[in-house]
Amino acid sequence: MDSLSSNVCDWSPLKIFDLKQTAVDGHTGRTALLVLNQPLDHLAHIFNHLWDTSAVRVFVDGAVNRVSTCFGESRYMPDLVCGDLDSAEERLLEHYRSKGVKVVHVPDQDYTDFHKSLQVLMQHIAENPQSKVERVVVLGAFGGRLDHTLANLQVLYKLRDIPSHSILPSIFLVDDVNVAWLLSEGSHRIHVDSGLEGGWCGLVPLGGACDRVTTTGLHWNLDCQRMEMSGLISTSNRLASPAPAVVTVSCSQPLLWCMGVDMTRLPLPSPHSPSS
Repeated sequence: MDSLSSNVCDWSPLKIFDLKQTAVDGHTGRTALLVLNQPLDHLAHIFNHLWDTSAVRVFVDGAVNRVSTCFGESRYMPDLVCGDLDSAEERLLEHYRSKGVKVVHVPDQDYTDFHKSLQVLMQHIAENPQSKVERVVVLGAFGGRLDHTLANLQVLYKLRDIPSHSILPSIFLVDDVNVAWLLSEGSHRIHVDSGLEGGWCGLVPLGGACDRVTTTGLHWNLDCQRMEMSGLISTSNRLASPAPAVVTVSCSQPLLWCMGVDMTRLPLPSPHSPSS
């Protein structure tokens, strides 16, 4: 959530990719980047942009291998490496330790590495309030195994069980064609004028039925309708024409919002030094 006004949540997640806009809006430095264990070759340009707009960077377990394969082992130094570390190459972990990177081993098998890394990140943010992190952008949450993707989506719901979930940073799942996040019960304004929006969007009641959903700004709007996995869900929807600047969503229970993005519109990133 980028702001809360009159009990309405405002969302502008794609503006984090606009380096000029993030500086104007004060977003630079308020983002934490969390990289999961997925191939990065097709995500390299997104990775570079997110690195530039993030104050805290976290590699989750085997992501250290992915970053090394794509960029080399010394080009990007994260703040944290965490997980059960059963996938990360030991030589890379030792390399990061030698550079002062905090490597956190969390062996608990009742939680996914993504979930555990978020918990470690939250502790890091609490211990370093100067970071002023307001959002977590998760790269590599989609693709690959379907059970992994579903587990990543489940984490968004499970974090609501934490008593202090209302003060947790917003969490966005991103790749080269998708962005998704959880809308809590209430009213929302989603800003869709970044220029990176793709051709589709959807609202999905993954965590259970949503008794009442009302939207504006979509081609197929909902009017106080009930949504559930065994009934109505809104997939393959799209923005209204002409394209609105804002989509509104009012929901009685949490809903997953997902939408297409066109990352081919990103400008080429600037080169990074080995110590970036």
